[in-house]
Amino acid sequence: MMTQKVISKKASATSQKTFEPGKVSVVMTTYNRGHMIEKSIESLLTQTYKNIEIIIVDNGSTDNTPQILNGYRTPEYKDIVRVFRLEENRRFAGGANYGLDQINGEWFTILDDDDIAYPEAFETMLKVLDEVDPEITAINCNCIDSATGKLSGHGPTGDQYLSMEDTMQLCKGEFWGLTKSELLEGSRFNARLLAYDSTFWYQINQRAKRYYIHKPLRLYVTDHGPTDSQYFKRKDRLMKTTMYRVLLEEPAYWESLAIYLPKELRSVALRGFIYMFMDDDLKNTRKYLQILKDNSTTAYWGAKITTILPSKVYRRLYYLNSLK
Repeated sequence: MMTQKVISKKASATSQKTFEPGKVSVVMTTYNRGHMIEKSIESLLTQTYKNIEIIIVDNGSTDNTPQILNGYRTPEYKDIVRVFRLEENRRFAGGANYGLDQINGEWFTILDDDDIAYPEAFETMLKVLDEVDPEITAINCNCIDSATGKLSGHGPTGDQYLSMEDTMQLCKGEFWGLTKSELLEGSRFNARLLAYDSTFWYQINQRAKRYYIHKPLRLYVTDHGPTDSQYFKRKDRLMKTTMYRVLLEEPAYWESLAIYLPKELRSVALRGFIYMFMDDDLKNTRKYLQILKDNSTTAYWGAKITTILPSKVYRRLYYLNSLK
């Protein structure tokens, strides 16, 4: 195993890399999960499919996580496990992006540092290429929710191809899978967004030929500490204002919503409009108004009417609501 201390981030263009045929690259980001991460790593090391590499990005853990990871510094794991330690916590998106820059495999996946991959996971998914279609470039499976013992992904009821429309309209909940590394084409998670990982996956979906296996191949652990998306749900106006401002930088996200999820587009755009208006950000208020105008006349005029009252009124209402 190789442990590297990262001082500065160097971006690599995965779109220009030559990936190793058949190899699966697993990216795992972690922060202070010394009590859980070992089980996740072991679930990867015991896979029936052996051509894998495990790329672990430690987001500056302050607990015993570094010591746990040092336990894999043996010749047995030399060519399998690579650990990178970042100087600061870049949260999920920043850590995942660093990991994606390191991948060498033809296929990649992201596994959370508390989840468990079932032993036959990769072997089962890759069999699809021989048994169904060698041209498939993304393979999905289901998961078991640790809190309920039931499937965490809902919608598909059997093995099937998933179009972009299916992925966005049919599939709800948590799924997992493998993706051809060539589909990255330089795409990365927006590290300035605490939530909305979908902005990354929508880009991938536009390029993928996706197939779904109706089997649970991962234990999705939900009874743990807060995630970035849960943190985003806090009533923090400044944080959410920043998030909705950054979300305007994701054209593929808005294009996908406009085509497949117009109702969600209206909801997100209205929230973005309100936060920009409360912040007196006229430039981005107009951008959200334009999104609404292009997609929903009713929502557009509803938003326009709210501007009759001064922004300080909405800031006051927001403050009062945050006290609840």
